Amino acid sequence: MFGKLKQHFESDDTSKPLFMSLFKSRDTKEDEGSISSLRNNFAIFGLGISSPFRTPRTKPVNFSAWFPLATPEEKTILKEAQLARSRLEQALNNNREPEFIVLAIQGYLRYLPDLSIMVDAREKKDLQSMSYEWKSNFAVEERFFEEKYHSFEIAMVIMTLGIMKLRMANEKFSSASEAEVNEASRHLGEAAGIFQFLRNSVLPDCILDVGTSSPPDVHPLSADMLYSLALGQSQQLILRRGELKGTSDGTLLKVALGALEYYEAAEKQAASIKGCAKPSEYLTKLAKYSCIVLKARCYYYMGKRAHADNKHGLKVACLRASLETLTKERLKKITSKFHFDSLKHLANTTFQNSSNLFEEYYRQNTSVYYEREPEIGELVFLEGRSLVKVVPFALPESGMDRDTIAKRLEVLKRNSVQESSSPQRTDSHTYPDKESWQKENHPVSDRESRISEGMHKDEDSPSAPPQLE
Repeated sequence: MFGKLKQHFESDDTSKPLFMSLFKSRDTKEDEGSISSLRNNFAIFGLGISSPFRTPRTKPVNFSAWFPLATPEEKTILKEAQLARSRLEQALNNNREPEFIVLAIQGYLRYLPDLSIMVDAREKKDLQSMSYEWKSNFAVEERFFEEKYHSFEIAMVIMTLGIMKLRMANEKFSSASEAEVNEASRHLGEAAGIFQFLRNSVLPDCILDVGTSSPPDVHPLSADMLYSLALGQSQQLILRRGELKGTSDGTLLKVALGALEYYEAAEKQAASIKGCAKPSEYLTKLAKYSCIVLKARCYYYMGKRAHADNKHGLKVACLRASLETLTKERLKKITSKFHFDSLKHLANTTFQNSSNLFEEYYRQNTSVYYEREPEIGELVFLEGRSLVKVVPFALPESGMDRDTIAKRLEVLKRNSVQESSSPQRTDSHTYPDKESWQKENHPVSDRESRISEGMHKDEDSPSAPPQLE
């Protein structure tokens, strides 16, 4: 029986696995039990070299022109907000690093609540000139989308922040450093919290204005999908740590099933993003490919667990299911346009390991145990175990993290005198590093600094993924 199945995989071009030619023979196979082998073979469901996201662009705005009757206090806020947004525009339009864009966004976020209050205090007819123009993070069309409501600005800024966190995490996915893996886990938890806040607190205000000319960034299901993807990848990091530490197959199966559930949710949500500009097909394919490869991985762990429980017919069926999940028909349409490098590597490893175990288990059952092999349709996955942690996100409350209006007016007046006596333009500042930029544009009070230091002292590796039993 095994000979027929092996011949089926090796000789039939229509069903041959996409990655069969990349496998090493069993004679040259490295020891799977060694940490170095696991570190080389086990890959994360990252985005590979290419990314489905691009750095968005935004056109300049003029807050003062939108609020000609602003009070002196409001004018102070408008000027500060204008400077912060100009820096964000420069960071985006110059395609700066994700870390730098995050700093620029954080500097601008502090003014969004105050801007919202000003918008809400005015009649719609008084805001006819208000208009925001953004390019999407992941729409097929690379054009500027224009909307005339303030929630659009908030949604695009926060969506971009979450995606930058995903990109920062992706840079650490394949790292062998535990500190960098912990950092990636922290970024994913923060991204999940950002998308959760976006879905619950911002996008409901955009629903009535979302139409076919709107970018997919402001569609509620986009936030849901990215939330699921972030948690799925975070769960995958935990699975990787479990593999490297030799965690039991039963625990690895539960963690893998938890990641599979997140990816299945992301696949359904990605397919349901409709009624707006078309999103990139990359995200749907990424979720679908992740589901297929991770499902095969679950069957692999399930087979090893059945072997430990002396269920010899079941273990053969599980390994057969893992191999059949990774056939060419299921993957060629997904991978024809896109390159999922780390996913392909994980698929190769899963097929190689499943193939070797299937041969061993099949011979045991047909020569010694003679147990009935269940049909693949009879195999049922139990509920997964989620170990991921979402880091809550919220916008700062109006005026809570800044000085009083009177002090700000005094500082602004003093700065204006300095600017008028200096030949250097305000918008031409250069910063030697991101720390200097953050100190000037995202200041923290002495009280906040002490609180932050105290929190860091009390925390015990908060960014580390949860430990497996």
